[in-house]
Amino acid sequence: MRTGARRLMLLLGLLVLTESCLFQNEPLKPNSSPYIVSVNPEVYDIDLNAPLDTVTLRITGGDPDYDQLRYRFVLIDTATGGIDSVYCNTNRFRFEARKGGFYRVQGRVYDNEHYVSRDWYIRVFQEANERPPVIIGYVPDTDSISCVIGNTMEFRLSVDDDNLATCLYTFLVDDVVDPYYRFIRTPRFLHRFGENGIFKVTGLVWDGEYGDTMNWYVKVIGDPDLIPPSAITDLEGWTGMDAGTVNLQWTAPGDDGEEGRCSIYRVRTFTIPILTEEDWLEASPKNGAPEPGVSGTPETMVIDKLNPGTNMYVVVRGMDDFGNLGPISNCIRLLVRGFDADGYVRDAASFLPLEDMVVSSSGVVDSTDENGYYLLKNLPMYADFTRVRDEKISGEPGNYYDYENPMNGMNDNLTIDYLLVPVLGMADLVIKTSYDNGNFLNFFKNMAGITGKFGMPTIFRGWNHWPLKVFNPQREWEGMDIDSLAQVGMDCWEAATGLVLFEGVATPEEADVQIVYYETEQDNHYFITTEVNPDGTPKKREIRIFLTNHLSPITIIGKMIFAHELGHVMGLGHSLDTGHLMLGFTSPWVDEPSSDEANLIKVIYHQPAIFDGANILDD
Repeated sequence: MRTGARRLMLLLGLLVLTESCLFQNEPLKPNSSPYIVSVNPEVYDIDLNAPLDTVTLRITGGDPDYDQLRYRFVLIDTATGGIDSVYCNTNRFRFEARKGGFYRVQGRVYDNEHYVSRDWYIRVFQEANERPPVIIGYVPDTDSISCVIGNTMEFRLSVDDDNLATCLYTFLVDDVVDPYYRFIRTPRFLHRFGENGIFKVTGLVWDGEYGDTMNWYVKVIGDPDLIPPSAITDLEGWTGMDAGTVNLQWTAPGDDGEEGRCSIYRVRTFTIPILTEEDWLEASPKNGAPEPGVSGTPETMVIDKLNPGTNMYVVVRGMDDFGNLGPISNCIRLLVRGFDADGYVRDAASFLPLEDMVVSSSGVVDSTDENGYYLLKNLPMYADFTRVRDEKISGEPGNYYDYENPMNGMNDNLTIDYLLVPVLGMADLVIKTSYDNGNFLNFFKNMAGITGKFGMPTIFRGWNHWPLKVFNPQREWEGMDIDSLAQVGMDCWEAATGLVLFEGVATPEEADVQIVYYETEQDNHYFITTEVNPDGTPKKREIRIFLTNHLSPITIIGKMIFAHELGHVMGLGHSLDTGHLMLGFTSPWVDEPSSDEANLIKVIYHQPAIFDGANILDD
């Protein structure tokens, strides 16, 4: 058995219930990003006074694919830009100004793959400082600087203040705030100059009420890099090891054509081939690309969080540090690793393995081998049922009734074993029109009580073990050993089926089935369930024999009486045909199990204790 597989014995009708955590409504279509419909307050900057002020933040999203959306409010660490803490997982958050300081609160709208966000910058005033912050040093230590185009420069401030921990910093280039460096707690700023000219870099520090600034003027000279990385032409890929993944491999391009090392890789996926720049813009960006090596280096990557069991197209392109994108790589089509379902298919009457049975689910098809084994690989999350049949051409009659196993979507590997009911003839019918002109499946469902008609359930609950332990006490009546008649009834069932169905025990306490005799009143012979297991399957049953019954005298038709009641004990109802031992509403015409009834017991014998007969389908 494969590691991680859930062993789930679903022989014929045991319903599989699995949960779907799929947020996307139509997984086969490309998943578009959600968008923000409204926010409140609409302003970005909010000033509050501690400890009494509050503000309620709201965000509402929409999605072009009508996907299920989730919301979250988080506190952003201004030093790193990452999440400091999560406030709540709703679209509304009440912020309380409990302590002075600066807070960057972000509202997020998620679908299955993407999110969009909106920031609020909240300043909380608690008490005024005695004096404003003052810049006492800076790096570079001159306000006039030159650099070569493409260089990255660091700017840093040294500040004196009564409470440095509450000071905030902002950096601007030509009076435009860099989004990452808006309201941070560290006086350090990195900027790459990709164009020629003279640029003003401004550093600002403030304590919530007062501030100080420093300006640097940077002259950028030199020729910009206009040569993009070369094209990636050997992109290859294959299905990943984990659900929702694919593996990629390619050779690194250079920075300028084939020379050097490019700055970063851009990877995108789509449900249609990505061949043009328009296709590229519509495709979904994927994270996790490796840091580029020098030209000619083998590169590998795993893309995750894809829709399991689906096909997708992938391209990769390099980008240099001037933002020049290389050509779109060769486009490849890959199957995303999905979930597997495997198991064995057997004959429900003989329990022998069945070869060449066709098992299918969501377009994935396999045929069983000589051991009855099948394997459905890479099923999608939205797989909703598995079907088993033996006919190769749809519409042709088969030797077995079809079986359809419903599921609520895949979220793990499954092992499902199937028992197929053979299309058996009805050899002992007297009334040839009974059971739809001799349809064994109709006979089986009626006799097992799983027809589902008139609102009745289709679930069968039978014994969870075989053989059944029977307490058959010694008893004489009118000169006959009645217990020997009971044994004859058990023997005839075993002879008809070829199965070991019963085992004698010495005490009622150890018995599954107890035979009880009454002679104080006149009544019919019958069986009763006296105890059930927690799952509703029988635990103990009694066969009640009324010795004074003159309509069905035990001394004359005792074999038939015991065999009939034993059929009920094993799970059979009443038949509608006079050729059967289990004929109801009148005395049976035969005193031994028919071949039709023997076939029923063979099927029930191999079934699980609980199964759903609605899943067995006529061809």
